[in-house]
Amino acid sequence: MGADNLINFHKWKKWKKIPSLAKIVIFARPGFTKKSIKSLALKRLNRQNWIYINDAKFDISSTKLKNI
Repeated sequence: MGADNLINFHKWKKWKKIPSLAKIVIFARPGFTKKSIKSLALKRLNRQNWIYINDAKFDISSTKLKNI
């Protein structure tokens, strides 16, 4: 997911169950790094359950990806 989505990840239905199903990969998004790193979700999730990718910047929305 993009770092912008991570900020509200704790509001997703059954969000705490998702890391038991798959590792969460978070891609940095311009302007959202600081907020996402301080997010409630990252504070509550085990560090082994997620990875933050800061190197590659992707400027494409999930909606655009779905339509490809």
